[in-house]
Amino acid sequence: MAASHWLVQLAQAFFTISYIQWNQLYLRICIVAAQTCIFLFGLIVLPYSVDTMVWSGSQILITLIHIFLIFFKMHKVRFEQHYDQLYTNVFKDVMNRWEFKLLKDNCITRERARVDGTQIIKAGNPFDDLIIVADLEASNSHLELLRVTNSEGEEEVLVERMGNWSWVGVVEYVTMYESGLKRKVTFREDGNGLDYGVTLNTKKAGRGAVYYRVNVKNLLKLYQNKTHGLSIKNAILARMLGAVSHTVVQTQFSYAKLMKKIVRGARHHTKRENSTENAIQLEIIETNRPLNSQGSESSSSDHVSDPAISSEESIDNLR
Repeated sequence: MAASHWLVQLAQAFFTISYIQWNQLYLRICIVAAQTCIFLFGLIVLPYSVDTMVWSGSQILITLIHIFLIFFKMHKVRFEQHYDQLYTNVFKDVMNRWEFKLLKDNCITRERARVDGTQIIKAGNPFDDLIIVADLEASNSHLELLRVTNSEGEEEVLVERMGNWSWVGVVEYVTMYESGLKRKVTFREDGNGLDYGVTLNTKKAGRGAVYYRVNVKNLLKLYQNKTHGLSIKNAILARMLGAVSHTVVQTQFSYAKLMKKIVRGARHHTKRENSTENAIQLEIIETNRPLNSQGSESSSSDHVSDPAISSEESIDNLR
């Protein structure tokens, strides 16, 4: 039984290597090498097998296009400095640069609040944007989050100082998907869209409080992208929930730290009271000790004189 031609053997070897490749680039390079061997086999060994050459040539062309796209995506996408900071601090762990470029170009706008008291979002207004707070320390600015406490619209501070790269609108976004209001949120034809439940206020503008708006309407459209839509959707949800959990953990940590200080202060106060009581008791003991010694001396002297008196009385009796 004769072995196949060496070009066929080489093609089978490249195909076998491609099956064990995880890297898409290496996998497609192996496929191109295998199809090239089959193309040469149809050209040299077979009497100009047109069908073999056409099929192999078309597969080589398709695979080369994919290799070109992979190399193109491997090229590092560069952003402006502020968008690069946003990607590095918020989205780097959940999406690549190409996905962030799609998100930035379609959904994100950068804004700056330059006046104290500027309301970035207002409770009761339509929920149209997610807000990402930038690095507030760099601009020496201060944002606070408030919530409505009664029907008259009075507000109280919910978060006194927003942290860097915080998210606002997460609760509204999650509620939107739980309630199935994907279209009603942004288009609002029937008036049943969601509203903001909080107010984001610029307490101190400093050199200008920088924040980013992520438009929900455009975000929903981007989710329909067949190539990157699902990964961007999962990345947004993961990053928002991560930001919320970080806030919750930070709040719990601050509460635990405060309780620890209170307990420590109470223990210190109790120790001081106990030490004061002990000092007072020692003072009383020291004050009473000389009196007791004098009393014991007098009682002992009285006790010594008694035998003398009794002996004199006994002598008189003898007389």
